[in-house]
Amino acid sequence: MALKYQLSKAECERLKVQILELEMKLQNQGCVDSDSNDCLETVTYKKDCNLGMSVSKIKEMSIAASGGCRILEINPTLGMLLVSRPSTSLYRGYGLVKISTRDLKEYQFVPVHSNVIRDVKFCPNKEDLLLTVSIDKTAKLTSISSNSNVSNYVLPRQPWACCWDSDDANYFYTALNNGSIEQFDIRQTNSCVSSLSVGVMKPITCISSVPASGLGGILVATVGGCYFLEKNDVNHFTPSLLQELTGNCTSVTYDSENAKFLASFRPTLTMPMTRHAVCEISRSDPSVSQNEDSSHLLTQLHQFTGGPSQTTLSRSHLFTPFSKPSHLSVAF
Repeated sequence: MALKYQLSKAECERLKVQILELEMKLQNQGCVDSDSNDCLETVTYKKDCNLGMSVSKIKEMSIAASGGCRILEINPTLGMLLVSRPSTSLYRGYGLVKISTRDLKEYQFVPVHSNVIRDVKFCPNKEDLLLTVSIDKTAKLTSISSNSNVSNYVLPRQPWACCWDSDDANYFYTALNNGSIEQFDIRQTNSCVSSLSVGVMKPITCISSVPASGLGGILVATVGGCYFLEKNDVNHFTPSLLQELTGNCTSVTYDSENAKFLASFRPTLTMPMTRHAVCEISRSDPSVSQNEDSSHLLTQLHQFTGGPSQTTLSRSHLFTPFSKPSHLSVAF
């Protein structure tokens, strides 16, 4: 029986590879020019003996002929990928397209905001609950299974980013274009519970929550550099500039599995190339610290450099590959 099982398993693996190769061949034969559309390219991991891991495109989907698709968010448990998009003529506004990760097919559009959506985040422990922010100056919670609005929050300025608290999902944060961060409690819908600041009035492009196991706080990307807001208690934070990460920071993302983060930067006069720095942060020892102005020790593990221009405010991502938990992958 054991031998029969092993032979059947090997045959299944062989057929899977064969099916994948045929799908890729069909996709390549049916590829069309779609420069005028916003397209979603789906890739799959393919093992390579020399490189360790590579990716190859298996499908390209046209999301909106008029463009405007900027934000992606995935929920592996629900088997769902969300893409922001302008709505159809039936609803004048912006919403999210649901795409199944199982068959890579679009199956529903959910209207959410009256203007462009700037960020989308699934709740970490209530996976049906979705947080969105828009330049219509609102943050919204939506039940993605029923497509119904749960609650609305009015913001004083246009938000550019949002995130959930890594330690307590009752709290979320919205980052505004004046350098401030509003902290909300989903149990209180009338107003924010705290207003935070990094100390400079510069637009915040991205934020990422760091759990208490990894120091605790919020990593903040601004057009003037990367900051860290260390959490003292539930709604009190101490801001500090990460001196080694100055420049026009467009994105920051934290990987809790490896306790490391990725910060990406646009080219500037002093740094003429795009940069992507993989770092880790810890609390410094005052007795050995050489920087008296900072209570944090930043270690840059690796830096990738790109070209001399960046035309869009794109976001990079740091994650742990499911097939190689000892590795880190960077998408930029």
